[in-house]
Amino acid sequence: MGDALPADVPPQAAATARDTLGGAVAVSHRLPDGLAADVLDPAREAFTHALQVAATVSGVLIVAAALLVARLVRHGGAPCLGAEAAV
Repeated sequence: MGDALPADVPPQAAATARDTLGGAVAVSHRLPDGLAADVLDPAREAFTHALQVAATVSGVLIVAAALLVARLVRHGGAPCLGAEAAV
């Protein structure tokens, strides 16, 4: 989002807007309407992109975990270290 902010945004406000979506919303309330939209749009887009990446990574990890569990169940589970001593 760093390069997406208009040059008209004051440096301190731009730094706050770059930090979080909440910061961008707070900064936009202090700016004129046209400039506020130019700050909010890239902030929302960056947030949505980050959320999609996190959801994709989480989905891949869940599928990998499910495949691992299915493989372990099919092969009788993981061997216990103390199982041979008890027999």
